[in-house]
Amino acid sequence: MKRIDFENGTITQNILGAALPMLVAQILNLLLDLQERHLLTYLVITHDLNVLRYISDRITIMYLGKIVECGPTDVICSDPMHPYTQALMAASPILDPHLRSREKRIMKGEPGSLIDLPKGCNFHPRCPFATTRCENSEPDMRYVASAHRVCCHLADNVAEAYDLNAK
Repeated sequence: MKRIDFENGTITQNILGAALPMLVAQILNLLLDLQERHLLTYLVITHDLNVLRYISDRITIMYLGKIVECGPTDVICSDPMHPYTQALMAASPILDPHLRSREKRIMKGEPGSLIDLPKGCNFHPRCPFATTRCENSEPDMRYVASAHRVCCHLADNVAEAYDLNAK
């Protein structure tokens, strides 16, 4: 059963994923209107980054149960610093028709398992930039800007190496 429970502030069973695009837009507009009118806060859990771009002020990205990056939506979307965030952004449907010809970068490897977490950084088996440090040592969450935090040993170098606007 799919339902929207505005009293408790929840949307259950991924109603947005199953809805037609026009209905999704109407639901998101309704949520934004209610948020503004009643000063609500939403916790949106989704893989649809276009929905997050539209409805969120801040984004937190998780991989295998750990936060890997968080910050203001516009900053995360324009300058993702964790390789997993970059991969999610690159895999997201491109809404701008002028950018649709750009090359898609697909994550390699098998998705990780919560039952058998890797040593070190959870993302290192799939990360194209992983080093032995990543394999052996779990990175700490650190600020890379005033409100932008990332959990990656190589965040400064990775951001330069992974250009989302490359064709």
